[in-house]
Amino acid sequence: MPVFGSRSLSNLAGVHPDLRRVLDEAIKHIDFTVIQGQRGRKAQEAAKAAGNSNAGFGQSPHNYAPALAVDVIPYPFKDADWNDIPKFKAIADVVIAEGKKLGIEITWGGNWKSLKDYPHLELANWKNIRGKLAE
Repeated sequence: MPVFGSRSLSNLAGVHPDLRRVLDEAIKHIDFTVIQGQRGRKAQEAAKAAGNSNAGFGQSPHNYAPALAVDVIPYPFKDADWNDIPKFKAIADVVIAEGKKLGIEITWGGNWKSLKDYPHLELANWKNIRGKLAE
């Protein structure tokens, strides 16, 4: 059974507990690496400038503490093919299914109508949670 490696564990450290619970279940069924959880201002601005995000800082679920989104890639990271969409979809399918079992809805960036973000998984209700974090 796959388990998270040190890179994934480090990137999961600042992730919302609900999302973490889903990912902890998903890793039991499919191997993947968490390449990003929480994203600060500099990283968010770089992602937007590179065309990898439409969101400015504070508009992405990665920008909150705890992070309300993660980016993942098929394992092993060093050999991963960023263009192998079926592998990203396979991860997303498992994560979404595990979320449903736990009553936690997950949204996959590969299902977006514009700027497909295949590594991206987020809590579907992240904007509601974000508001509660600010209180």
